[in-house]
Amino acid sequence: MDKKLGFLIIPASVLVFPGCQRIQSPNVLLIITDDQGYGDLSFTGNPHLGTPNIDRLAGESLRFSNFYVCPVSAPTRSSLMTGRYSLRTGVHDTYNGGAIMAANEVTIAEILKGKGYRTGIFGKWHLGDSYPCRPTDQGFDESIVHLGGGMGQPGDFTTFVKGDSSYFNPVLWHNGEQQSYKGYCSDIFAGTAIDFIIENRNKPFFCYLAFNAPHTPLQVPGEYYSLFRDIDPSSGFENDIRPFNPMNENNKEDARRVYAMVKSIDDNIGKILQKLGELNLDENTNLQVIRIMIRELRDLNYMILKIILMSRTI
Repeated sequence: MDKKLGFLIIPASVLVFPGCQRIQSPNVLLIITDDQGYGDLSFTGNPHLGTPNIDRLAGESLRFSNFYVCPVSAPTRSSLMTGRYSLRTGVHDTYNGGAIMAANEVTIAEILKGKGYRTGIFGKWHLGDSYPCRPTDQGFDESIVHLGGGMGQPGDFTTFVKGDSSYFNPVLWHNGEQQSYKGYCSDIFAGTAIDFIIENRNKPFFCYLAFNAPHTPLQVPGEYYSLFRDIDPSSGFENDIRPFNPMNENNKEDARRVYAMVKSIDDNIGKILQKLGELNLDENTNLQVIRIMIRELRDLNYMILKIILMSRTI
């Protein structure tokens, strides 16, 4: 039987690995990052940022680099969950009620759960925070998420009150109940996803890891920021024919922090790949990565959501 390895990356990703064990239903791991730019990876030409784990997936997979979706976060997420145009799901924006998906929509989690999969989401949902629109109402057995469109935003009130430390030691929502966690948000979401994979290693699982990074606020552990503190993000592109906007000092500082956040994500993806290998699941897991991208053109700010789907048949 053909076995597939899939990897999906969005600068806002799914990777499939068939396994040493001959099981009929492959595991599915979907990873999304939030507000990550096309150039925020070393395999797309960034001279300052090393992302060896994502680069490895890109190098061993087929990548579709011209695949466009909705211009903002929540509509793309509703389409990703349902396979339908976002407007048909009731989602048309990121706030003011525009990011609440209709309760009667059928999600991929509900479909896979009906096929005997264990389902889990870790990170950003952004499709409704109240019954009957929460992840646990939409097919997820295990849910560890923040509220609204981002940590540190008013809609996620348990982290908003923490101000400049909202990404650290947060109070998140575990199956609808508040729970305190220790550490940095990307480490928490990846760590709980790994726990879910370990717990369900002997049964098919759907694991949706939705990093909120590198979305603002640009908070990152010091050990990662120190890797980029002294770089000039505008340098190193002298022979690149792509257009580049001038960067002021604020832009450069933001880029340093984004690179640090992406580096943290890449390290966490490496931990997940290592654990899949240790559990002999790397050959039976479909992994896809998605990124939500922001691009600035002169004085016009707009959001571009792009999916890079990488897939291979083994």
